[in-house]
Amino acid sequence: MHFFLPQGLRHHKDFLKFWTGETISAFGSQVTAFALPMTAALILHATAIQMGVLSFLAFAPMLFLSLFAGVVVDRFPRRPVLIITSLGQAVSIGTIPFMAFLHLLRLEYLYGIAFFSGCLSVFFEIAYQAYLPSLVEQEHLLEGNGKLETSHAFAQIAGPGLAGLIVQWLTAPFAMLIDACSFLIAALFLCRIRKSEPRKEHHETEQAVFKEIGEGLKAVFHHRVLWSIAACNGTINLFNGALMSIVILYVVRDLKVEPIIYAFVLSMGSVGALVGSFLAQRIADRFGMGPTILGSALFYGIGGGSFR
Repeated sequence: MHFFLPQGLRHHKDFLKFWTGETISAFGSQVTAFALPMTAALILHATAIQMGVLSFLAFAPMLFLSLFAGVVVDRFPRRPVLIITSLGQAVSIGTIPFMAFLHLLRLEYLYGIAFFSGCLSVFFEIAYQAYLPSLVEQEHLLEGNGKLETSHAFAQIAGPGLAGLIVQWLTAPFAMLIDACSFLIAALFLCRIRKSEPRKEHHETEQAVFKEIGEGLKAVFHHRVLWSIAACNGTINLFNGALMSIVILYVVRDLKVEPIIYAFVLSMGSVGALVGSFLAQRIADRFGMGPTILGSALFYGIGGGSFR
């Protein structure tokens, strides 16, 4: 992996550990993102409503917990938060194949794991975004972010296909062992990082924490552009979750498509997302940021309507 790094980060051992662990975890997370709903649909025979509930519980922490998590994470060193949440993910996701092995896996259990894993993901993502500036020097920050985003983009493209192969081989519940192991490996790499973080001093009371959350909400609701973007993203994510929940049932039950074929279809969609990210700046430069956001949302809806 380090052969693709410019000289600035090529010999940065701590960044290489962080990058390696995060790359492995990103691929593992793609397995669970595919295998968890497949487990509900194929193994537990979930209905459309139950699939929607599962999707909502996985998404709800991002919607309701992000502001609180941001304030909490800001009061602690980031690396311990990353380690604890990674270990928590390894244990929680690892219990799914264990329960399946004992023939005790139920849909209600998947609900709980989806929600708990979503909560851990919120804390992890916030700490992850804030950790890199304390790990690498300012002049290497853009380079480091670029490498991490490249890994995530590659995982989004290759990950679903890999997940389909693993599900075909191990079945959906046991495929999630791969993700549990990937989180454990990521935590081990994080533990091996030697560079310490700057010490933070916080003396705020509990009331001050909730005051910060209130100020953050007030800033969003009173800013016309921020509120519009938040509403747009929230609406897209809400209905995308509902759409994908139904699509899984439609594909595997009505069309009788093998999971591995559906996985490669998802990979093709990720390629489109990558192309869109490269074209976004050019389109925004030509048509303006606002029209680009509006047009993207409209075309996103047209894509969903193609099922008709």
